[in-house]
Amino acid sequence: MRQRRGLAGLAVAAAVVGMATFWPPTSANAAASWTPAEVTGDGNLLTAVSCVNARFCMAIDDQGTVLTYNGWTWRSATIDSGSRLNALSCATTRFCVAVDNHSNALIYNGWTWRTTPNADGDNPINGVSCVSRGFCMAVGSDGSAALFNGGTWSTGDINGDRANLAVSCVTRTFCAAVDGQGKVMIFDGGSVDNWTGSQIDGSNQLNAVSCLSVRFCAAVDNDGNAMTYNGTAWSEAADIDGGTAINGVSCPAKSFCVAVDNDGHALTYDGSAWSGAVDIDGGTAINGVSCVTGSFCAAVDSSGDYLLEVALHFWPLHLAGLTYTGRVSFFSPPARAQPSGIGLEP
Repeated sequence: MRQRRGLAGLAVAAAVVGMATFWPPTSANAAASWTPAEVTGDGNLLTAVSCVNARFCMAIDDQGTVLTYNGWTWRSATIDSGSRLNALSCATTRFCVAVDNHSNALIYNGWTWRTTPNADGDNPINGVSCVSRGFCMAVGSDGSAALFNGGTWSTGDINGDRANLAVSCVTRTFCAAVDGQGKVMIFDGGSVDNWTGSQIDGSNQLNAVSCLSVRFCAAVDNDGNAMTYNGTAWSEAADIDGGTAINGVSCPAKSFCVAVDNDGHALTYDGSAWSGAVDIDGGTAINGVSCVTGSFCAAVDSSGDYLLEVALHFWPLHLAGLTYTGRVSFFSPPARAQPSGIGLEP
């Protein structure tokens, strides 16, 4: 699934050891600047990222490590040694939930992590979305869902034996989940199994969904298609990426979404149409994206040992004895072209 590669650049960024400065692109460039920070090492793959604001993001990898960003530096910690962390959601800077391939949910309280084993029975958990400290929804590989009420998890079968791949919640009474066969399910409150499903994308694998409100969601699939929801119905699938698998989408506003794909591209939505794909990561598959406003997004990828030569400059970061081959990229539009640093605390 994640094997395609491409070439190009987006905007000029200058890097000094431990610091990056955003340069506003000219009118000939794309209307945004992505500044990647490379972390090198033994093959760990960054799987997801969740940002609360421009001074707080968390990213996770396939070896049970979490990285926390404070607006300037990254700190790393092993919270689930040797396990693949699949998804992450932060409702506040003091409440995040990560889920893994062994049905564990790991909860962050602002200082420490604690593990809830078998939060979804024995199903690998693929997605999680938290609205608050008192409400999260997770979805699993065997058609299951798990609801967290602030103290315990309850589980239910919402999709037969079809794998649920991602979920996005807006309130305690509205979530959207997508599966590997073109189906979306809407939760409208109550018990964990209170979902209504509809087929919106043939038999295509839906990889990600992002909901801003009960009246706006966007979903993307493995064939380069995107669909939007207006509160009553989903639009027809539209090919926005030439058949390339789109792995993530994030919508902080009805007039602004960012999608990322398997070829290192980003695409933006302005409320009516999607932009063309722009290479921000040298052909490396981007696995997830999180936007908090139209002026700040973070994305994570599969490999940190690929360097762009023209537009984006990378530099190595060493993570306190831990090594990675993931890359974290930050988005800044030209209107906010101010100095910003990305470093790593020892």
